[in-house]
Amino acid sequence: MKEDFSFEQVGKRMPYDVPEGFFNDLETSVMARIASRRRARLIWWSGAAAAVVAAVMLCANIWHRDQTSLDSVVAAYECLSNDDQEYLAQYYDSDFFFYDDSFDE
Repeated sequence: MKEDFSFEQVGKRMPYDVPEGFFNDLETSVMARIASRRRARLIWWSGAAAAVVAAVMLCANIWHRDQTSLDSVVAAYECLSNDDQEYLAQYYDSDFFFYDDSFDE
């Protein structure tokens, strides 16, 4: 870069030109873009909210329909072979989280 640069040599003339009415058109186009993005965002959030509501309703329906009583769990356990029952008993005996009392506090 030159060491002897001086702003006095540049003068006060603006080196850039813009077409007539450029800034008025710019304002109009920016406002139109903002409005379209707001509309798109509103549509996106409405769709997302509808999807969440549908998922919650579906899960609530499945959960309500698939609730099982202890009797049906016992009946299913008794239908297993002795080896499978023994495997499940050993698995639950060794399960850290099943018997961990620190989570009860």
